[in-house]
Amino acid sequence: MPAPAIWSAFGVTWSEIQVTVVARQYSSADAFSTVSTDIEDNYVDGVSVTHGASGSREHVWSYAVAQSSGSGQPQDCPDDGGVSPPAFAGSDWSCASGNPASSGWSSVWYADELFNELEQVTLSAVTTDDVEVRILANQGAADEDIGVTRVYIAVR
Repeated sequence: MPAPAIWSAFGVTWSEIQVTVVARQYSSADAFSTVSTDIEDNYVDGVSVTHGASGSREHVWSYAVAQSSGSGQPQDCPDDGGVSPPAFAGSDWSCASGNPASSGWSSVWYADELFNELEQVTLSAVTTDDVEVRILANQGAADEDIGVTRVYIAVR
């Protein structure tokens, strides 16, 4: 797994976070249809935003990238018949596909930018944790990949 990107909170106490991720899809990402439901593992094909140290991560937001739009396959978004996110994600997740086809995929970088919306989460307790962003996938980059073009994070 690639190294995560860490945004330091510089010891500042915070309980609210705003986050935006803009990403693109390569080939056949599987959204939440991965083998694991453990926040410490590859639980999503997409981008995971957490706080806390490895081994004790707390969920902030999950950006799931789906294989296609609306084919009702497990690799699609939950709203399109795909696998539901792990329980720890609650309602703090987004799902999209850059693939315009309703089924199947091509081994290409799709043109559509995904997500690009400001998400805001209020934590249940204050923290001084840094924020971690991980690109996760359960298969190699030759089969599926997520390219992050922009990340915005603000805490208070």
